[in-house]
Amino acid sequence: MEKGEGILIRNAEAEDFESTTGAGVEAHVSGNLIRAGKIDFLKKIGVSIPDAMREKAEALQSKAQTVIWISKDEKLLGLIAVADPIKETSKAAVKALHEQGVTVIMCTGDNERTAQAVAKEIDILYPFFGILLNPMIAGAAMSFSSVSVIGNALRLKRSK
Repeated sequence: MEKGEGILIRNAEAEDFESTTGAGVEAHVSGNLIRAGKIDFLKKIGVSIPDAMREKAEALQSKAQTVIWISKDEKLLGLIAVADPIKETSKAAVKALHEQGVTVIMCTGDNERTAQAVAKEIDILYPFFGILLNPMIAGAAMSFSSVSVIGNALRLKRSK
């Protein structure tokens, strides 16, 4: 944590909570509109993003981190960067698929910089970014993916 130390956070009641899929969340807290989400979500209400903060966000995104912007009314409070570490088993699975001649693509709701950083780390040539899937479609894709992986594993086991 770079600057969070020494900040006192008080527990306060959130009212009028709203979630905008693929953009962020907002609520009124102690009479102020608090927003957390993508940069465009904050800019819609007039939040100004200084160049230095934008550059910091881009540097974090190029390290495969997702940036969440935080504002209070029209004032930028800062950003939070989060990352989901890539498992070694994922890297090995992508490598095994490549060795079998399978072209692997990645679809993510994240931004281009983060998607490119993740794709580079696990050797995926085709990252598609900014894609928001309907939850039913995402669930179907995940179950199809699991069925594919299991089917391929059984096929490979039989071929030995």
